[in-house]
Amino acid sequence: MRILEAGVMISFIATLAGQGTASADTIASCSGDSQGKAYYVHGGIVPKSKSGFVDDGTTGNKISLTLNKEQEWDILWVDARQEIYSAKDSGGAVAFVGMGSTGFSVSAVYDTADGLVTSIYSVSLNGSDQWELGLMQTKQTDLITKVGFEMLKCQSVDLDTMAKLYGID
Repeated sequence: MRILEAGVMISFIATLAGQGTASADTIASCSGDSQGKAYYVHGGIVPKSKSGFVDDGTTGNKISLTLNKEQEWDILWVDARQEIYSAKDSGGAVAFVGMGSTGFSVSAVYDTADGLVTSIYSVSLNGSDQWELGLMQTKQTDLITKVGFEMLKCQSVDLDTMAKLYGID
């Protein structure tokens, strides 16, 4: 699949999210190059010389937080090969965490035979009235233990749906 513009890709993702299940609304769509930091713990496939803090990020990141009619959250993302993934379809337990005065958070937890991956996706309004997505992730698997944090710009956030569901003015 060729790379599509962010708006077209997000619409495409929302369409795929609705296939085979109840249709889903895109609550937040975020894309671009994310920047962050990660800490790799020595062990598994990580030698002591490669452990510690490193710059981290993803080029061409695309992430959508969706909510279906049954009020079930999902997290959709596009990988480097331009393939679309769903946290729920990948075995993740996805849940709304809560709302604060400047945003909201959704979690995804994957408990697999290889280990545990815990992710928190926090959508926040910054002081310049721009929406940003903070992704905090911990991987504790047989091969790697890593704690990471990345920031990504959001192009749209559906506060109307959030207000209706969670009683926000």
